[in-house]
Amino acid sequence: MKKFDFKREYRELYTARRKKVNLVNVPAMGSLIVEGSGDPEGEDFQEVVNVVYGVAYSIKHLPQMGEMPVNYTPFVVPPSEAQYFSVSGTMDNAPREDVRWRILIPQPRFVTDAVVHRAMSELREQCDPPGLERVSFKMVEEGPSAQTLHVGPYERMGEATGLLREHFQTNSLEMNGDHHEIYLSDPKKTSPDKLRTIVRWPYRGI
Repeated sequence: MKKFDFKREYRELYTARRKKVNLVNVPAMGSLIVEGSGDPEGEDFQEVVNVVYGVAYSIKHLPQMGEMPVNYTPFVVPPSEAQYFSVSGTMDNAPREDVRWRILIPQPRFVTDAVVHRAMSELREQCDPPGLERVSFKMVEEGPSAQTLHVGPYERMGEATGLLREHFQTNSLEMNGDHHEIYLSDPKKTSPDKLRTIVRWPYRGI
């Protein structure tokens, strides 16, 4: 059976070019989510990224554990994503303590609250990772969005956000959601100068 692959089925959402802005329409997707605050480079952020991936792979492997969800479809676990906002009003030079973040991994259509709870129970029995209780399953819908590709270290995201900001100003658009990053590269296996990250801003007309 052919595996469901988000990067293939939603190709336009995972495709972007440097120094170019693409407009996309992001549909509602059920997603595994963990919310938190503070430094995205901190231990808490890295810990919950690992646990969200753990739940995603637990869902993927449920049939091998003797569980067959209704309408189960084999799938490729998609890249992790994160949405950010600042309680001080803007992400530009926001103090780390003001940053709020939301890690998410989209899930195939067969995934429900019950499927997630079953996968979490299996994972708890296997290793009970810290932070597991923080994982939830919610629908995420961004709608019309602009995105571009950043290549390089995360701390140098200014070129990409500057390009989006210029596009918004030129086309009379404003933010209609949170700053969104999609991590196409694994930072554990990729040198910082080659990290590929899609930067997405939901928008609406002014």
